[in-house]
Amino acid sequence: LGGNYRRFKGWVGLNDHRFDALTPVRFTIKTDGKTIWESGDVTRSKPEAFDVDVSGVERLTLETWTRVHIHVHAVWFEPHPVSPAAPVHRRLNGAPTPFALRAARRLSAVARL
Repeated sequence: LGGNYRRFKGWVGLNDHRFDALTPVRFTIKTDGKTIWESGDVTRSKPEAFDVDVSGVERLTLETWTRVHIHVHAVWFEPHPVSPAAPVHRRLNGAPTPFALRAARRLSAVARL
């Protein structure tokens, strides 16, 4: 983030197209190596919002964890940083921000491990 943002917002949940995904998932946000937010046990019917302070943060890490990796598709919905000068939900023509695209690629790579 390079210290350029003040908030990081979004939602976490499970993709509901997997009806057999019964194992809860935990989501974690770390800034500069320190955990600043952790969800409770997220299930298909229980998404959770996050809104955390990232003022002065250089590096942001998003992690997911589950006990059993069978039919579980964890999703970070529209994660986006907010700078002091930007409106809260600023998007250009409805397109995802470059940060959201990079985060999605990283999550996809981690999911393949």
